Amino acid sequence: MRHLSVQAIKIRTPDGFLLRGTLRTPRGSRRAIIFCHGMTVGRDDEGIFVRVEPLLNALGYSTLRFDFRAHGRSQGGPVRDFTVTGQLTDLQAACHFLGEEQLEIQGIIAASFGASIAAIHVGRFLRGLQILVLANPVLSYRHLFLSPDTPWARTHFLDFRRQLDEQGFVRLEKSTFKIGPVLFREADQYDPADELSKFRGHLLIIHGDCDTKISLLHSVRCFRALSNPKKTLRIVNGAEHGFHTEPHETRVVEMIHEYVREVTLQGTS
Repeated sequence: MRHLSVQAIKIRTPDGFLLRGTLRTPRGSRRAIIFCHGMTVGRDDEGIFVRVEPLLNALGYSTLRFDFRAHGRSQGGPVRDFTVTGQLTDLQAACHFLGEEQLEIQGIIAASFGASIAAIHVGRFLRGLQILVLANPVLSYRHLFLSPDTPWARTHFLDFRRQLDEQGFVRLEKSTFKIGPVLFREADQYDPADELSKFRGHLLIIHGDCDTKISLLHSVRCFRALSNPKKTLRIVNGAEHGFHTEPHETRVVEMIHEYVREVTLQGTS
């Protein structure tokens, strides 16, 4: 392993939020990969991120893991500040930060709700990205929030209108995390799968076939509709959402590492 600098960093967004993150920079690195975590968790809670990060550093990539607003140690409260628009602003601010550090963004690795943000971001704002990895991605806000179609989603969102009318938010079961009305309005305004169709770089989608939160079916349908010739889909047998159990977590870490390594070698050959 080459010499590695690890920094706790702060990013100020254009609308005034302070985001906290971790930047790991191998000596001489000029290329970077950003990680985007899922809903309700923080940058240190995605096991596949934490484990694959040093492997990517060994390939020469700088890596940035940051907490979206209203998550982890970043500023904001979920009822008011957890929105698609806000998280897109956060990701844009993270990209700007890396540019200020003279690092070229070559990849985004994202999970769950963070994968939806990454998909929209590359479709609307970030052209020329080489690598996009989406793990158990949310590719349909409608089928998660408005017309929920998995056991977990139906438990939380089937009566979201009543909850919003009565208390002004939807509380996730066994969690202090509360979702406000703006996100449900945005669910009709943003289409992650449609934005993903504009991406022409190397795309890897990974999804477990036992995911009870986000349906594998949406990943399969989206993948089949994509015209991108550089697309790859990997289905992890027996895996639940997040790949938190073994051997699934290790398998997904290996998939991501090998995929990035192969794309990197293609670029240098």
